[in-house]
Amino acid sequence: MKVFRSKIFLLIFLITVLLFLSNDFKLINVEKTAIITAIAIDKSNEDYLATVQVAVPEATDTNTENQKAVISGKGKTVGEALKDIENATGWYPKLAFCNLIILGNNFKSENVIKVLDYFVKTLRVQDSAVVVFSEEKAYTLLEKATPMDNISSFAIQKIILKDPGFDKNIATVNIKDFAVNYYGRNSSSYMPYISVKLAKEDDEKTSSGETSGNKTTSSNSESTSGNSTNNKGETIFDATKTALFKNGVLVGILEKEQTLAFNLITADAVETAISVGIENNGETTNYMLRILRNSRSIKIKKDNGKLKLYVNLNVYCKISDTDDKTYNGSYSDYTVLPKKVKEQAEINLKKDIEKPLNVSSNTECDVLKLDDRIYKYHNSFYSNYKENPAKLLDYEITVTVNSQK
Repeated sequence: MKVFRSKIFLLIFLITVLLFLSNDFKLINVEKTAIITAIAIDKSNEDYLATVQVAVPEATDTNTENQKAVISGKGKTVGEALKDIENATGWYPKLAFCNLIILGNNFKSENVIKVLDYFVKTLRVQDSAVVVFSEEKAYTLLEKATPMDNISSFAIQKIILKDPGFDKNIATVNIKDFAVNYYGRNSSSYMPYISVKLAKEDDEKTSSGETSGNKTTSSNSESTSGNSTNNKGETIFDATKTALFKNGVLVGILEKEQTLAFNLITADAVETAISVGIENNGETTNYMLRILRNSRSIKIKKDNGKLKLYVNLNVYCKISDTDDKTYNGSYSDYTVLPKKVKEQAEINLKKDIEKPLNVSSNTECDVLKLDDRIYKYHNSFYSNYKENPAKLLDYEITVTVNSQK
C-alpha cells in the first residue's frame, strides 16, 4: 500500500512539472508581457483615455538605458480603456509593478473616485501605488523626459517617494489612503499637484534669442518630431503643491509653503530646509535653516462650553547657510540660533500653518481630520461642528523654534 501511494505522489509530481514546463497553467509569456510603470487617465469627450508607460529593457554592450513606450487606449470605463490597449497591442499589461496613477486636468470638476474605484477594487494594482493630479493632460507627463531620467514615471516617483534626508515638502498619498479618506464621514482627500517646468529656463531663453534670426536650425527641424523634443530631457516636475478634494471633486490648492506647514504638523520632517529673511535698514539677510527634528500635536479641547483647536509645533534646527557676512557662528549642530532668526522663523511658520486652516475652512476639505477627532473624543459636540470643523472651531497655534543643543 505504501509503495502504491509513493507511486501516486511521484506521478502527480511528474504531471505537475510537465504542465509547468509546457505552459499549460496558462502562464503569461514573458515576451508578450508589458511591465507598466505608470498609468495616466484623461477624459476624451465621454470616453476615458488611458495611457500607460511601459519599461522596455534594451540593454546592450554599448547601451545600458531602458527605453520607454507610451501607449493609449479608449473606453467607456477605465477597465475598458486598459483592455483596449491589450487588444490593440497583443501585449498583456502587467500592473503589479505600477506605482503611479496620474489624473488629468479634465477631472477638475468631476468626482475622481469614478476613476480610482477601479484601481481600489482590482487586485492587479498595488494599494501602495501613489496617485497624483496633473496641472495639464495626464498623458503629456508620460511623454516628458528629465535630464536625469528618460522614463518620466521614475522621475515623478523619485520626487514623491523621497528617502529620509530629503525635504518633507510633498503631501504624498496612495490609492488606499485616498479611498479611505473619501469614504470617511467628511469625504475629504488630497494628493500631490504636478506641474512641469523647464530644467534650464535661462539657457532656453538665451538659445531661443540666438537662433531667432536663423531661418533654419537643428532645433526647428527637431520640433516637428514629438519624440525628439521629449527625449531632450529639458523638463522637470514640481509636486510641492497639493490638490484638495471634497466629495471627490477638486476644491482647492495648497501652495508650496502651505504644503510644507501641513507636513510639519502631521509628520516627521527631519532634514527639511526652511528659509528666513531678516530685514534691517531696507536690506534683507537670508538664512536657510535645516530642521533636525520636529514634534507636533493637534488637539481639540473644551473651552468655556465650546471646542477649541490647539496646534503645537516644536522645531529644532540649525543654520545651514546664510548670506550674512557678519555671521561668525559655526555650522555645527550645536550652534545657537540668533534671536531675530528664531523669532522670525516662528512668525513665518505660524502664518504658514494658519493658511491650510483657512483653505480648509473655505473649501470644507477637512485635511486635518478634525471631524474624526470631534466624533471620537467629543461626540456630544459632533452635531454642532460636523458641517465644517475648520470654520466653526476657534484655534490657537503655538510654534517654538529651538537650537539643537
